[in-house]
Amino acid sequence: MGRKTVNEFEFLGFYVLVPRDQIDRNVFQEQIGRQNIAEKVCTRIEGYRKEKDDFSYLQAWYRDVFDLLVKRIDLDSWSWETEMDAIAAAKGPAEGKVVREFYGRCLKHNQ
Repeated sequence: MGRKTVNEFEFLGFYVLVPRDQIDRNVFQEQIGRQNIAEKVCTRIEGYRKEKDDFSYLQAWYRDVFDLLVKRIDLDSWSWETEMDAIAAAKGPAEGKVVREFYGRCLKHNQ
């Protein structure tokens, strides 16, 4: 099997699962923006400047792969609450209960 290019994929997506109230407050909107993601990747690549072979490879990767990817990918945030409902519907009430209990502990821990 060979590698696929970005254009060969029918659909590409990157989604961040967050509590509904954080979506409502746009907490992650800037972080999942194309410009912000591209800047962060550029900063990471810049960290390899002293290693010329790695730096050249990463620059080519950015130009030939990542730049196409970040322009095409669907970026969004999804609520945990919606996903828990989907898990319960797909896997059953017992699975839904386990996920909801885990989510409750996460919320409590993050207070």
